[in-house]
Amino acid sequence: MAVVLVLVAIAVCTEWRPRSRDRWRASTTRLTALQRTNAEARFLAGMASELRAGAALRAAFEAAADRAPELQLGWLVRLSAVGVPISSLADGVAANLAQNGMAAAAAMRVADETGGETASMFESLAQVAAEDRALYRELRAATAQAKVSSLVVGGLPVLFLMWQAATGRLGELASTGLGFGILSLGLALLAAGAATVGVLLRGAMR
Repeated sequence: MAVVLVLVAIAVCTEWRPRSRDRWRASTTRLTALQRTNAEARFLAGMASELRAGAALRAAFEAAADRAPELQLGWLVRLSAVGVPISSLADGVAANLAQNGMAAAAAMRVADETGGETASMFESLAQVAAEDRALYRELRAATAQAKVSSLVVGGLPVLFLMWQAATGRLGELASTGLGFGILSLGLALLAAGAATVGVLLRGAMR
């Protein structure tokens, strides 16, 4: 009986642990893809609006960084305040903006080296980030049904087995060699299926 309950617990953990672990990581070590896309869109739109208003490139960068604190550009703002070259700030932007960093850094270098009008470049980048955000939301909606299905398919058998264990019927099944083998195989398949669905869903959301 104890072995059977352990197998049930393993199946439950396999179903829920990947999701809880991903939520914890997203909240403590990194932004989610949607949060990062939103933050990058605000930063890029801020650069465009500040430049359109006639701000200098350095001032535009500092103001835009304040609009997107999630990107953690404060260290670059401090470097900018002491006169670090724009090219060095651009390197930091390329490193901190995962999706649009290289393009934003290139636009900053062009503006610094040529002094030309680059507000339209940042507007275009902000539009790209906004489109990425819309696509990501559509992807989340498309995978929502699959998530619910995986919970139902994976959760109901586990609840059924727990109910059987509580009523003592599971012990009767596990008391025979054949019954224990069938039960163990079923739990192994359940755990493997839950893990596979979790991997597929996480891959789709990246």
